[in-house]
Parts: sequence; C-alpha cells; structure tokens
Amino acid sequence: MFEDNVTVHSKVVELYQKVFKISHTFFKEEKIVVEGYEVRAWTSFKEKPKAYPIPNEVREKMMPENVERVKS
Repeated sequence: MFEDNVTVHSKVVELYQKVFKISHTFFKEEKIVVEGYEVRAWTSFKEKPKAYPIPNEVREKMMPENVERVKS
C-alpha cells in the first residue's frame, strides 16, 4: 500500500505513578518526517477498567535512569 520505508524510534519520556508518555520519531532515511507521542495508563480490566500504580520492576525497564524520580 505505502512504498516509503521509515524507521520509528520510540521511548518513554515521562513516567508518573499510573501513566506514562511515549515519544515517537519517524525517520525517512536520516531525516525526521514526523514526531508524536501517546499517553498510556497502567490498567486492569478485572472489573471496570481502572488505572493502577506501575510496578517498580516494570518502571525500571521503562525508564531505568529516572526510576527514583517519579512524578506525581
């Protein structure tokens, strides 16, 4: 369908108690063609969807350099 080849670099750029922000940068060859972000919540669907604190072991893998500096 689309013939352009792009590379996407994604990383967690903000980390809160229950939500986190992921930044995306799209490259065509070496030129940035699009930048964007998404905000996601750590949730459970056992009953109604509800946000829960992100477990420390997950937090460490998402942003190891900022695990101690959690934003509230």
